[in-house]
Amino acid sequence: MNGAGGTKPSTGDNTGGTTGGTGDGTGDVSLLLPFLAKASSNGVPENSLWAVNFYAGARLAYDDLEADGARFNVSILDSEASTATVNNLLKSGDLPKSDLIIGPYKRDNVEIMQDFAKKNKVPLVVPYTAQMGMAENNPFYIQVNPSLKTHCEAMTKHIRKQHQPENVVLVALDKAEEKGRLKYFQDANTLIEKGKTGKKFKELLVPEGAANFHSINIAQFIKSRHNDCFCRAFLVEPDVHLLAASPTDSQARRRRGYCRVRNEHVAGF
Repeated sequence: MNGAGGTKPSTGDNTGGTTGGTGDGTGDVSLLLPFLAKASSNGVPENSLWAVNFYAGARLAYDDLEADGARFNVSILDSEASTATVNNLLKSGDLPKSDLIIGPYKRDNVEIMQDFAKKNKVPLVVPYTAQMGMAENNPFYIQVNPSLKTHCEAMTKHIRKQHQPENVVLVALDKAEEKGRLKYFQDANTLIEKGKTGKKFKELLVPEGAANFHSINIAQFIKSRHNDCFCRAFLVEPDVHLLAASPTDSQARRRRGYCRVRNEHVAGF
């Protein structure tokens, strides 16, 4: 793995390795992450810890691949979390010579790079940003993290294997951005039902300005002899406790499921 200056990530003046393909089967890979090498002279900047950790994992993967006979020229490039830096790297000639680009991190930089990847037919592997729509009509864009829509669709399929749709309650704050994500679940139900209407999850909207989140009563949704699943779909992590009247059937209490969607990730049952 190469970077300008030996150990520091490059911001466009990479002189540590060969780029552009060697003709001997060796691939040129660029790792473009926000190392923020210029931001601090004392230790690793906190905002670059993710990039450093990812680099450490990539280095382990590279060592394993090399042991299996694979050969790569890997250039380490610092995006500096800046669109200006990324644009300069594209102009410098380092990135255009790559056979594969891994990164960047910030969404605005990802947008720049996905346009470049499509135009130049260079595979772009985005390891963090989960954004809907970018992969459409771009076969060179590879998104490692699923989008929120994909998460919700997978959760819907899983929930329906365990529970009847009419016994599932989606919980969200009563605000536009929160209610909007409920549609992902209901649209997934429509796909499962092959376009038919009817089998949908119930919805419980929590007042956004409620003074006390500790007494949200969900007794109306509890059926004493049915499986009940509550799926929380908050964008943020409010202090919400769902209180239910205890069913008389102790087995029904044990069968109730609970899951949540938070910060574009899924916490399971």
